[in-house]
Amino acid sequence: MTSKSVLIRSKKFDDLVSKLASAQKSKKVGKVGWVEKSRYTNGVLVAMVAAVQEHGDPAKNIPARSMLGATVEKQKDEWDKIVIELGKNLIENDSPFEVILEGLVSRASGDVRKTISDLTEPPLKKSTIAARLRKRKDRKTIGKLDKPLIDTGVLQDTVVGVVQDE
Repeated sequence: MTSKSVLIRSKKFDDLVSKLASAQKSKKVGKVGWVEKSRYTNGVLVAMVAAVQEHGDPAKNIPARSMLGATVEKQKDEWDKIVIELGKNLIENDSPFEVILEGLVSRASGDVRKTISDLTEPPLKKSTIAARLRKRKDRKTIGKLDKPLIDTGVLQDTVVGVVQDE
């Protein structure tokens, strides 16, 4: 028995194939994190502090407080939905591929900031809370001294999403 097939093509399908091929060839990537120029007032790199907080430092008795990994785990299904919606724009509105990446990294960086804001575990040690209080010149509480990852707000405020060449 022989089988025959018929090739069915449409303009939209051809456009989709072309746009996906173009996206695959793109040298653009989306990244979320902290840029090298972001520093605390004492000169310490924010990215370095973020890495220590993300993974912990047993030698310094600092527990891991995942921001990036926890956000990816929590949001990956939602991000998939966003990519599908943004992909529709790629097809229907002739949006460039970079627009998809920009939309996704914008959402992802906001999600990381929210994770930092929401994180409460593991709790800060009493010695950390006391050190925060000592840093305050007037010895008065401004905000919550016991909130992990947020003392000055720099870590949360400097999370960025960028689209750049590989």
